Amino acid sequence: MVTGVWRGSFASRRWIRPFRLLHGASYAGRAAAVVHGLTAGRAPAAWVVLAYAVCLTATAAALAHRHLRGRS
Repeated sequence: MVTGVWRGSFASRRWIRPFRLLHGASYAGRAAAVVHGLTAGRAPAAWVVLAYAVCLTATAAALAHRHLRGRS
């Protein structure tokens, strides 16, 4: 969220590389959070697994749409 709010100031040529590194790290952080959420402690309830699956599917669809839109 923070990188989204500050994106305008990071969009200059000077800040683009640090912004891309930070933005890319957020994807790794999300993956780590999903693994932690599903494997830490007791076994998750079915509705929790379903909620994670829906969120991951929506994220994958958004990334695919963004990637394909950039190609045309």
